[in-house]
Amino acid sequence: MDRGRDLYNDNCGICHGFSALGGGVIPDLRYLDEQGHQAFPAIVAGLYADKGMPSFAGDLSLEQVEAIHQYLIKRSGDLRRELQSAP
Repeated sequence: MDRGRDLYNDNCGICHGFSALGGGVIPDLRYLDEQGHQAFPAIVAGLYADKGMPSFAGDLSLEQVEAIHQYLIKRSGDLRRELQSAP
């Protein structure tokens, strides 16, 4: 998880919010739906480049992308638990 967190903060946090805490206008990746999870490697590789999402193809290995993805899954679970325990 530490590696995924560090990779996320170094590569994604500036736009999507550090520690995966939503960046405002840019999508909060803790809310990725099933389609987003399935397409995650392609998104990171440039699937949405025409919509402003930079491509990290050549910058991040598949293992690094998967570490980031696993970190986001963890942060999504953290958010779910926080919301369930809120009064």
